[in-house]
Amino acid sequence: MKRILIATLALTTILTACSDDKETVTLPNGEVAEVSDADAYLEAWKNMRAEEAEEFNVDVEEYSRKFNTEETPADIAERIENETEEVAETEVDNSERHQFEVGPSLAERRKSNPIAVASDVANEISKELSDAVNNTAIRTFEMSDVIIKVMDIERSEFAHGTLIDVEYAVENTVKERRMVPLERTIIVTNDGTQVEFDRDVSNLPEWDLVSDTKTEGTVSFYLKNVEPSEVESVDVIVPGVDFKRSDDELFTYDFSE
Repeated sequence: MKRILIATLALTTILTACSDDKETVTLPNGEVAEVSDADAYLEAWKNMRAEEAEEFNVDVEEYSRKFNTEETPADIAERIENETEEVAETEVDNSERHQFEVGPSLAERRKSNPIAVASDVANEISKELSDAVNNTAIRTFEMSDVIIKVMDIERSEFAHGTLIDVEYAVENTVKERRMVPLERTIIVTNDGTQVEFDRDVSNLPEWDLVSDTKTEGTVSFYLKNVEPSEVESVDVIVPGVDFKRSDDELFTYDFSE
């Protein structure tokens, strides 16, 4: 903005310069002005438009080729913003259909570059397999219309000890409130050590679920002065829904598998 003000001041100076000899200059946008130095005024005018183009994030080269327009960069910026808002307002809310309409068809791409298409197909298959693996639960439990999935259990070195992370994905499938207190998860290591969760390192899933709600999170357990290799397996006790201990589930996870 400071540079635009300087350019404007330069134009004003040229227009008001004390000189008896006036020159007529026709600007690219059709405006006509009488100035003391036509070349200097035209150059200052172009510089000011270029500064405005940069200030309002309008492509300078594109604008320079269109100096015969009466729009200033500020006008262009405002028009682009208005056009973008109009497109957003009229866009059909059907993203799945639109994503297949954008770009060339598969048949066209096969003709133009069959190798690239083969590569895309291979990448898509790889992604689908990866997603399938990532979405596969170690264990799945259904309790009182709540689906509790144990997505992963990880063992890692942490702060002179070992951290065990139990990753959950939970879904309440009914239109009733359910309480899923997964912070009450307990693990028992292969040497018989019982460990409760560590709140400071956990990223707990929501436990109070209203109707048709999903949540994800990690319940973490810290074993001080224990090497990760010493924890060969853990028994995981998954707490029952609505604090029903009678519904607790137990399974064993072996880190060697």
